[in-house]
Amino acid sequence: MGDTRNICRSCGKVLQPGQICMDCTVTDLKLTETVAESWAQRSTQQNQLPFEAYLTEELEQKRISIPGPKCKIGRDPTNQVVIRDDQYTSRFHAWITCEDGHFFIEDLGSTNGTLLNGSPLINRRPLVNGDQVRIGRTEYTFHFDAAGLTGRPTRQSRAVQ
Repeated sequence: MGDTRNICRSCGKVLQPGQICMDCTVTDLKLTETVAESWAQRSTQQNQLPFEAYLTEELEQKRISIPGPKCKIGRDPTNQVVIRDDQYTSRFHAWITCEDGHFFIEDLGSTNGTLLNGSPLINRRPLVNGDQVRIGRTEYTFHFDAAGLTGRPTRQSRAVQ
């Protein structure tokens, strides 16, 4: 029979079947490679998610789409989500990734940090519907259409452990 082990796409750690890697970080990537990858993603449609995911900006109730499986957030115009009006947001502040139908958020070494459900984001953490994300001084709520994932029910919000 074939090998039943999974390997994390970000860090290469060997995982048990169905296990999600919680140890890896994507901040080890070189910034120039990350910027080049973001421009490549913008120019191709094949990196779109098979379902809708978005952030809702709390104050203005503005909806911001997550365009693909790797979505960088910050002030720099090369990010997929650009935050222009918050001086407490770093150029490359955080990113949201989607791997095998699971969303994760990670701070990219920002000056003012990222909060997930009110707690500082130290390592990469999973995201679920309704999670509160604070980037700089701007509050967002994370949403995704779980109906787009076959057989996967909508997950409920929970606090970071």
